[in-house]
Amino acid sequence: MRLLALSLLVTGCADPCSKQMAKGLPNPTGDFAVGATARNLIADDRTLAVTTFYPAVGSRDDRPWATEVQLDWMVETGRMVNPPRDWTVAATTDAPGANGDFPGVLFSPGLGNPSAVYSSLLIDLASRGVMVHAIDHPGISGIVEYAETYEPQADRVPYGPADELHATVVADLEAAQLELGAAAAFGHSLGGSAAIQMCANTETLTACLNLDGTQYGPVRSDGYQGTGVLLETAERPSLHDTAPQISDGYLLSMPSTGHHAFKDLAIAACAADTEAARSMDLGLMAPDRAMQAFREIVAASIFSKSVGKALRQLGDEDVELTQP
Repeated sequence: MRLLALSLLVTGCADPCSKQMAKGLPNPTGDFAVGATARNLIADDRTLAVTTFYPAVGSRDDRPWATEVQLDWMVETGRMVNPPRDWTVAATTDAPGANGDFPGVLFSPGLGNPSAVYSSLLIDLASRGVMVHAIDHPGISGIVEYAETYEPQADRVPYGPADELHATVVADLEAAQLELGAAAAFGHSLGGSAAIQMCANTETLTACLNLDGTQYGPVRSDGYQGTGVLLETAERPSLHDTAPQISDGYLLSMPSTGHHAFKDLAIAACAADTEAARSMDLGLMAPDRAMQAFREIVAASIFSKSVGKALRQLGDEDVELTQP
């Protein structure tokens, strides 16, 4: 077991939006153009919606960062009063795929959120040479938009017990892994906890990453023999319990960021709806700056490279990396 504790600290103004420079979502940093395609996947008695971001070729034709259905859902559920409707992300729908043997990675969003609100994080990973399969879980992912003729499905709230939701997401990921193939898995919040548990169940994936999710399931006590990265924005006892149980484990702490800083919603709210941003748990770091750090952590974790080295390469004077 290797346990590496890292902290990203930022000082300055308490309003993270005041330091944000972005007026749109960040472009991907990898060498590949990115394509996007949607499909439906039958998992037992559930129909999952899957968006795959993949290395592509050809001219770039950006797509909306969220569909009209998703934007209306943001307004109806109070996530944003005025979400930007002209923003785009750097992915081309159904673009020709690039030649190469690219690893597959599964992504699961947090409870009550569609994978679309994480698009710039996922697209960046795809631009580095990864097939990213983003899974939307019916009844769990806020609003699920299916391919073809299926009607959009919104969640019924309140949700059920967290451990039952966790087990459902784990089962969905395992079904997706059988159908799509994957070398790694990661997710945010509930999706991150499920990704770690799915990796422990299958024991065939090379890397797993939990982005700030309270850890549920037997992996918390039993662990697994593999690579696992657990990232927290505030101290989560469940992650401190889990990290030593992973044979090749890392625990990262970013106390200057918040639980919702992983989403494109954070950048959009700071740019277009500061009232909504104030109601989010964003921490002190500007969301566009936090996204840069998250991208490096995810890529280093998936490619099993040094997480500490990746963070040091960010080289921002406002970020201090400490390693005990």
